[in-house]
Amino acid sequence: MILNSFIAQTPPPQLPDIEEIDLPDALPDPWKLYLWIGISVLTFIAVAAVVISLILYLTREKKRVLTAEYVALKRLSDLEPRAAELSPNEFSIEISDVLKDFVQKRFNDPVRFETADEFFHRLTDSENVTITPQVRDQLAEFLQIAEEIKFGLPPDAAAQKHPLLEKARNIIEAQRQAVQEAAAQSTRKR
Repeated sequence: MILNSFIAQTPPPQLPDIEEIDLPDALPDPWKLYLWIGISVLTFIAVAAVVISLILYLTREKKRVLTAEYVALKRLSDLEPRAAELSPNEFSIEISDVLKDFVQKRFNDPVRFETADEFFHRLTDSENVTITPQVRDQLAEFLQIAEEIKFGLPPDAAAQKHPLLEKARNIIEAQRQAVQEAAAQSTRKR
């Protein structure tokens, strides 16, 4: 009894309060989860596409612009090995065609089929075509030799194949130089 009265007189010891654990309000909605997964996947794909595009852009090979000069010189180079198998007449016609195509593309010249004299006079008298005197003289010499080979067939026609080819190359190169010089002068004027 004494023990009971002692226990009754002493207050019970104060125990610390137990904190309640907060549970989430609700489990995540599965659609929210799908939305976040979808956004993550799309973001990854977009970043990967940007990285791949950047790599391809930086490592791409520069495309060469095929100028009329480049195409004509390439055709002349391709024609040179065939010089032995072509007759002087055929070879002369092929070279003339290369030059006519060059002039057509370079100067937007619509006329394709005409005599050498008509071609030369029209080309040198045209306001749209800027040919230097050096190129004009080379072109006149080329056309004269080509006409002789085509129609006169001189005894040394086979020997004139390579010089004729070189004359055509020189005409194209001289025209290229004239264009580059004109571009440089117009750049300096600005």
